[in-house]
Amino acid sequence: TRPRGTGLGLPIARRLAEGHGGELTLTGAEPGVLATIVLPQIAIPDPEVHASSEDTRRN
Repeated sequence: TRPRGTGLGLPIARRLAEGHGGELTLTGAEPGVLATIVLPQIAIPDPEVHASSEDTRRN
């Protein structure tokens, strides 16, 4: 909604989203545009499960 800009913001945001396996979509919304970034969720390993599997390998 700024009158001036470099025009690089959306292309950079799109490349970042796609680089992480996501997507950037634009939807018309008055008085401007709605930008939505969707990124995939990754599973974070449970530290307790990781520790117990290492203990098993040591024995």
